[in-house]
Amino acid sequence: MTLNGSSYEWRVESSVPVIVEGERFRLAVGSFGPFAVKRIRLSFVGMGSKAEQNVVAESYPLTAAPSPELIALAESFAGLSYQEKIRAVYQWMVGNIKLTGIDRQVEGAEYALSKKSGDCTEHMLLAGELLARNGVTVRRVLGVVFSSIDGRLTASDLHDWLEVYDKGRWLIVDSSYVFYDDVSAGRRYVGVHYYVDEKDLHYQFFAPSDNRFRVFLD
Repeated sequence: MTLNGSSYEWRVESSVPVIVEGERFRLAVGSFGPFAVKRIRLSFVGMGSKAEQNVVAESYPLTAAPSPELIALAESFAGLSYQEKIRAVYQWMVGNIKLTGIDRQVEGAEYALSKKSGDCTEHMLLAGELLARNGVTVRRVLGVVFSSIDGRLTASDLHDWLEVYDKGRWLIVDSSYVFYDDVSAGRRYVGVHYYVDEKDLHYQFFAPSDNRFRVFLD
């Protein structure tokens, strides 16, 4: 897990037993009767020590047959320095791609460019495509964003964004929330998964092992 782009050691605490399996964990919630509901307390506690900061996600394949529009847009940033490319792509995204409501379908970078709109996933994919085509190292991240101090997690906090590697650290670059490396703003980005391909975009943050169950976040 990362907090605002930095990796830390974390401890998971829960009101039910937590079973750690490699880099994942599961909760032993016991049996349920018909239409039964259980409320579970789940906390992630930062241990305070930073882990290695140069962790790079697996290479994410770029669009196999990019449109002339996508190629031309990516090439328009080619003459800038590494840092200038990051800022310029972010500013272009904010000024040209509208944020829509959540779309359960993954439409992709080309869709966002042609429609000039998309949800957080499309913002992440298009910005990531433009930066990666310009030699910028990025991580496409799934996680939650806390904008309040009470630490309560709701389904609306689930989010996709970019983390960009620059000068030995990872920056939060999120055109959908208009957020660029500003931890003073009080918003906390907790990353839990790096996407590695288009199929991986359907990764479920919380998933029950039995398809008769449903998980609600509160």
